[in-house]
Amino acid sequence: DSVRNDIKLQYEANRWAQKFNSSDPPKKINFIRAWAMEMPDRPGSPWFAIERFIAGKDMYGASFVKHNTNSGFVDLDLHRVTPQVFSAHTFYASDGARLVADIQGVGDLFTDPQVLSNDYRFGDGDLGPRGMALFFKSFRHCSFSDSMGIPIFPLSRNELNHQAKYNDDEDTVSEAVSNAVASAVRSL
Repeated sequence: DSVRNDIKLQYEANRWAQKFNSSDPPKKINFIRAWAMEMPDRPGSPWFAIERFIAGKDMYGASFVKHNTNSGFVDLDLHRVTPQVFSAHTFYASDGARLVADIQGVGDLFTDPQVLSNDYRFGDGDLGPRGMALFFKSFRHCSFSDSMGIPIFPLSRNELNHQAKYNDDEDTVSEAVSNAVASAVRSL
């Protein structure tokens, strides 16, 4: 069941990647395919999930990178917005029913995702609405989010105060959004 679930997650994530890519983002993304391999000659005929190895470095010189997790971590060190905007896009494109997280890989080729759902249908790593909320607590809305039609996720006063502490730089936060966050914090 675990192997089937891993493969199901890859296919589900790739389905959302195709929806994202159809919106014509500046950088298209893909998830590599996963397969099941059965070892019938071993005791219990175990199954393994397999996929090809992702080698190399991206255009920033980074090799394999974990961009976000299913429990709220968002990598801000590389200033890669495509993986973060993709995750947010899946939430809004699914009307809040899904959020593809645990984005990791080389460049824009990803592997081993986790799908968060409103009904916990994707196994033990599916943290459901709590995992979705943790993602949005760390997510920084940006001009790319605006261009993809992603609205600003409504945050609590504490979360707005947390985001207001960030330095507003053009690479990660759009001016309209940083002004909206500052205004919302002042009005609280």
